[in-house]
Amino acid sequence: MKVKQNYNGWHNRATWNVALWLGNDEGLYNAARELTRTHKGRIIGRDAELICRDLFPSGQTPDGDNLVDVRWSEIANDLREMFGGAA
Repeated sequence: MKVKQNYNGWHNRATWNVALWLGNDEGLYNAARELTRTHKGRIIGRDAELICRDLFPSGQTPDGDNLVDVRWSEIANDLREMFGGAA
């Protein structure tokens, strides 16, 4: 199934913003890498959501995008790409 990309190559702004924070904030990047490692790189959407809810406990990114709006399958794909199968 092809996903329509609507915001900077992502499903929506919230999904893009989560990926932006994970890829560009050293602390969040390192934490995501460690949490991904616990899944041995086999991340699915629900795993990505749980990881991000740990990293963004307020339920929002620091920019105020709500995590309920995120397409978690895209974040899971991004985590797999960033950290590979072995994480």
